[in-house]
Amino acid sequence: MTPQALQTRIANGEYTRHHSDITQLRYGVSRLRNPLLAGYAFHILPYQGLGTGIPRAAQAWENIVLQDNPAANQFKTVVQRPPPHPGNVEKTESKAESLDIRVLTALQNGGPLSKSHIAEALGLRNVTGQLNAQVRALLNRGHIEMTLPEKPHSRLQQYRLTQVGMQMLATATKPTA
Repeated sequence: MTPQALQTRIANGEYTRHHSDITQLRYGVSRLRNPLLAGYAFHILPYQGLGTGIPRAAQAWENIVLQDNPAANQFKTVVQRPPPHPGNVEKTESKAESLDIRVLTALQNGGPLSKSHIAEALGLRNVTGQLNAQVRALLNRGHIEMTLPEKPHSRLQQYRLTQVGMQMLATATKPTA
C-alpha cells in the first residue's frame, strides 16, 4: 500500500437508525443513543460537547467522507491523509543526524554522561524514546561506549565518546567551503 492510499476508517454501529440522513450528522443534528449512559459520562468525564465530534472534525479537515450503510446499520467515517511531501522526509533525516551530532557534542563537552544528563544537555526534560534509540544506534556504530559495559542496565551507567565518535564529530562539524 502506498503512503498516498493510507486512510483511517472509523465504523460506528447502530447510529444511522436514529438519523434520517447522514448529512444531518455532518451539520451536528444528533440524537443520543443512550441518554442515561451519556448523562453519567457527561458528569464523570470532561466532555466539550456531546454529539459535536463529526461537525468539529469536518470543519478541521476537509478530506472526511461519511459513508452510510443502512443494511449493516452503521456508517463509516473515512479520513484521507495528505500526500507526503518530499521535503518532510529530508527534514526528518537531518533531525536524526543533528541529534547524533548533538549527543556526541554533549559527550565531548561534558565527558561521560548518563542518559538523563545527555537529555539535560540537549534541553529535554527527560529521556525520550527517540534519545534512547539514538544512544543505542550510536553504541551499535561504535561512536560511544558504556562506562560499565558489564552492567548495561545499571542506574550508574554513563556513556563516553570513542575515537570513532570523535572522528565522526570532527568530520560532521568541519565547515564546508
